[in-house]
Amino acid sequence: MFTNSTAGNPDAAFMKLNDPMSGKVQEAVRKGYIVRTMCDPGVAGVRAGETRRRDAALASGAQMVSTDYPFDEKAVSSGYAVRFEKSNVRCNPVVRAPACRLDLLEETSH
Repeated sequence: MFTNSTAGNPDAAFMKLNDPMSGKVQEAVRKGYIVRTMCDPGVAGVRAGETRRRDAALASGAQMVSTDYPFDEKAVSSGYAVRFEKSNVRCNPVVRAPACRLDLLEETSH
């Protein structure tokens, strides 16, 4: 759908930035790029229940957050899972539109 181009090139629309803790995700989102990031901390981190990387990814504003542990497939050893706080949808925490309201999103997400 999109080329994985370099920022600033005419065909650049999508960026895969797998380090949600670097600040590069938020920077790209603010510039208007569609961003995918990875939130899982690796097998050892999942087993230990480490959530820093997951929380950074969810706060980063990335439009796509990849995980091997969605809310309904928790890690058996630690209960680690990835989900938004209150719903399956949310307003973007970095570039939130002033009119974005969770109750309106929930009505249209079914």
